[in-house]
Amino acid sequence: MAQQRKIQCNIIDRYPDLYRTPLVGEESYLASVTLDAATGAEIGFDIQVITNKAAGNDTALLINQTDTVSGGTSLLLDCQTDASSVASIDNAGAIISTAIAVSGASTFASGIDGAAMTTGEGTGWAGVTTVSSEITKQGKIVTTHVFIDIAGLVVSTTVNDVIGDSAANNSHGGQFQLSESGQFISGSITCLEAPTAGDADIDFNVNSLSTLAESVDVGGSGTNVILLANTESWTLGMVKAMALLPNATSDYLYLSAGAGSDPDTYTAGQFLIELIGYKA
Repeated sequence: MAQQRKIQCNIIDRYPDLYRTPLVGEESYLASVTLDAATGAEIGFDIQVITNKAAGNDTALLINQTDTVSGGTSLLLDCQTDASSVASIDNAGAIISTAIAVSGASTFASGIDGAAMTTGEGTGWAGVTTVSSEITKQGKIVTTHVFIDIAGLVVSTTVNDVIGDSAANNSHGGQFQLSESGQFISGSITCLEAPTAGDADIDFNVNSLSTLAESVDVGGSGTNVILLANTESWTLGMVKAMALLPNATSDYLYLSAGAGSDPDTYTAGQFLIELIGYKA
């Protein structure tokens, strides 16, 4: 166990051995503050940095960890309440929080507490198209995003036929699981790039089976739910709410031909699926 040394906080250095720079691997800092005034606001630690420079960068607080060997989780920052972690940042930059509240204009480059769906696209899509997913949590609300680029997938001449790699089994876009995404309460689909070359009227489904092949009827076996029957060609910027939601214990995402026209291999077409769930 590392020996803890106190930080000198604007007091007379009467005991220099108690206020010194810790030795590497042997000591660590300890600074304990008790806030117990009967009235008024109190601050445990107040770090004030004044920047007044004509050029060059400045950093108010720098934490630099050299992780040569670590047998467990390495955190750059761990914020706790009553000895339980409520927010932390690991040494890879991942932010983990029990609850996220955002106010004002905020942009996140990537998800907070985000992880991909456990089961991604099937072998009938893998290596042919691009699919990515992310599940983010804010309190009891869980948001699942799935991005799909259908370029390279094949559509047949028959309405309701599965879209995928030519005749390939397992032509699904991933599995929704209530255990990780919660009970879905709303969903929408946004067209980010209009489909070209193939049938632009694409329907979105979920099915209890993961094995459906390209060009078979999406509702011909298993339990199938049509999330959205589009009834028209997708165009850039089109946003539509799902008519039904994938609320079985687990469902696999399938795209199917909506009009049965223009059988071909797609050269373009991108979609964003957003599902909002509740997880107690």
